[in-house]
Amino acid sequence: MTEAQLCALIDYERSNGIGIDDELSSDRAKADAFYIGYATGVLAPPDVDGRSKIVSKQLMEVVEWAMPSLMRMFASDDDVIRFEPSCSGDETVCKQATDYCAYILHRKNPGFIVLHDAIKSALITRCGWVKVYCEHSWDTRESYYEGLTDIEVQALQANENLSIEEVE
Repeated sequence: MTEAQLCALIDYERSNGIGIDDELSSDRAKADAFYIGYATGVLAPPDVDGRSKIVSKQLMEVVEWAMPSLMRMFASDDDVIRFEPSCSGDETVCKQATDYCAYILHRKNPGFIVLHDAIKSALITRCGWVKVYCEHSWDTRESYYEGLTDIEVQALQANENLSIEEVE
């Protein structure tokens, strides 16, 4: 596939995508224009001689002013989410779940950046999305063993995670 064909395919898929021509999509485009300060669409000043072409960037100023406080509120502590026990005996499980969520967000992923981008997007376009998924991957290794007893071979065959290719 050539680069031109790939670009044409991307343009086709984008133009036929779900939500490309709905009201939410146009609202988000307007919000982006307001944030950046493009003098297009609703922001385009009428063609009047002597009128200024300057567009106010108040949305950007308000968003950038609010971001430090919001990030301090949501991202300053490792416990972005906290599990509370509903009955006695659940304290340990809730503490482990809280620690695990903090580990996944901040250690296995760039948690600060994820929160920053979602909050900023929500402030600008009224939609802040974070995609969460579990990545399934397998680690495949080959090992060769020599001099194993029958009991050791049977123990390896009993392991569900192993696939034995050949036994001599």
